[in-house]
Amino acid sequence: PQERTARLAVNKTAVTMRGGRPTVFRVVGGRAVATPVALGEPLGDWVAVTSGLRAGDKVVLAPPSRLRDGGRIETVIP
Repeated sequence: PQERTARLAVNKTAVTMRGGRPTVFRVVGGRAVATPVALGEPLGDWVAVTSGLRAGDKVVLAPPSRLRDGGRIETVIP
């Protein structure tokens, strides 16, 4: 039997390059917080995150290029 290990992962659309580093925007108090992350292996439409995020963090999917650290955002739940 193959052993499974729990991993933290985000949708690939949440990852942007900022300052040459992979970055995701966490949602904190209605604001976007640019958070550098270390990425692991790709998992289909997802990618493992080895550092920078914690389980339960909310992230912005497909952040627009104009989004800046500390920018106000509106949360939309489909």
